[in-house]
Amino acid sequence: MGLFRSLLGNLGGYSWISTGNRMRSVRINISLPEETFKELSRDIKPRRRSRFIAQAIKSYLNELKKKRLPAEYEEAAKEIKRVNQELEGALSDGLG
Repeated sequence: MGLFRSLLGNLGGYSWISTGNRMRSVRINISLPEETFKELSRDIKPRRRSRFIAQAIKSYLNELKKKRLPAEYEEAAKEIKRVNQELEGALSDGLG
């Protein structure tokens, strides 16, 4: 495989770039509302935007995970309660 292909490949509509020892990066195209882009451009230097956006996405995903986890625990608790009730019914039927 050529050097260029080993450094930059195309994987299903996005590109990955080898960054040496750092985590592999994926190049994507996104659209932002113009006002959001202006604010980003005003506050974040061009060479730091990718890192800023990646950190913002990671933070948002962590918040989603924190919100989703309690709901998943509640659903699991309901399922455990349902199974326990079924087992209690089966045991009382068998012992009665």
